[in-house]
Amino acid sequence: MLPRAGTLRDQVLRFIKSCASGATADEAADALRESILAIRPRVTELSKQGLIVETEQRRRNVSGRSAIVWRAA
Repeated sequence: MLPRAGTLRDQVLRFIKSCASGATADEAADALRESILAIRPRVTELSKQGLIVETEQRRRNVSGRSAIVWRAA
């Protein structure tokens, strides 16, 4: 795995932990000033590692679609 992926994964996890109401992948990408295409795989990895979990909430992303709100496990 590329070192940058690990760094982004750590940043995404820190960001989600800092959000009391959780965060979507799009919100993380915006806050970290990264491409959503760089962030979505990191969110998937964090989820598979059990470090973040899906909430029942959904929020609209920039494309208008309903997006999962994640929180730290």
